[in-house]
Amino acid sequence: MLPVLTDCKTVSEIHEQNMLIQKAATDLVAEPIVQEGYMRSGQSPATAFINVNSMARKRLHAIFPAADWKEPLMERILVEARHICAECIHLKYVCRENRTPYDHLKDATIRIQKMIRDKFVSYGEYVAKLRNEEQPPKALEELDHD
Repeated sequence: MLPVLTDCKTVSEIHEQNMLIQKAATDLVAEPIVQEGYMRSGQSPATAFINVNSMARKRLHAIFPAADWKEPLMERILVEARHICAECIHLKYVCRENRTPYDHLKDATIRIQKMIRDKFVSYGEYVAKLRNEEQPPKALEELDHD
């Protein structure tokens, strides 16, 4: 299970959680079933890591063409999208081994759209609240300079 954004008390904690989610995504595609699947198809195992990033960015860029991916909210959406793509790639090779049909591209698109629909507004409100708590109000800053 992914870490919960609302457990964070600061923006830096959001970045720490994002790194944990990114590591979880990397671990999924680093599993032998995925690496061997890429090698069997004549591709470098490193391609799995590239595919996770390109799948996530392609889907998110279609929704947020001018997004700043370093901004905490968008960074969180990006790492969660990468995790979804990693899960879909992993499941693709599990299903292939079990000879079960699975469209990982369609599933990734649907799951990313659902994640954005379910979390984007609440995440945005939470990140804005954290930013306001970390920065003193402008009026107080002006009083300090007098």
